[in-house]
Amino acid sequence: MVNLIPGDNTAGIITGSFILRYPLDLCWPNVHLAPYAIAGVGGLIDGYNGLRPDGTLRRINRVLGDFGGGLEYRFTPHIGLFGETTYNVVDGPKNNFLQVNWGLRYAC
Repeated sequence: MVNLIPGDNTAGIITGSFILRYPLDLCWPNVHLAPYAIAGVGGLIDGYNGLRPDGTLRRINRVLGDFGGGLEYRFTPHIGLFGETTYNVVDGPKNNFLQVNWGLRYAC
């Protein structure tokens, strides 16, 4: 995370997501689409938020989560295009945001 506000920085973010994917090829042969759902949890770990009056760092550890969905089209069993949207819940409603990702995916 990059934040340009002095005294308001985060040292690290750790996240993990679960993806439930359903390839439509199972129902309709040669339809290479797969809708999927995403849910994850993580945290803002060991950061600081300015100084206390006594000069020590104010530590922060916060929980975050996300949920959403997407659609993937595979040209081959390993290469495809995807688009997804997730809603990110970050330590209270004033910090929540919507994230949209799209791109090329290589699956092993």
